[in-house]
Amino acid sequence: VEHCLNDNVRGKPVAERLKPGPDDYFVLKPKHSGFYATTLETLLHYLGARTLVLAGFAGNICVLFTANEAYMRDYRLVVPADCTASNTEAENR
Repeated sequence: VEHCLNDNVRGKPVAERLKPGPDDYFVLKPKHSGFYATTLETLLHYLGARTLVLAGFAGNICVLFTANEAYMRDYRLVVPADCTASNTEAENR
């Protein structure tokens, strides 16, 4: 986040809009799924979440794998079509 906000990169306007606030939670994701080797499941349980809205890059990999694991955990899912991106339009579909 610091790199995107301070180094005048092309994604700076997006990073400014998505910058976490002091009361926001965040989870570092080491692999493709947001659940794999993270504290996401514990956090969602603590928050009482039942519905997840997923968005992000690598819609055909990271968003897809996170959605699969969320589905297996019985979460309701919303994945807005205009809030994901993949290497190609076909892969994103």
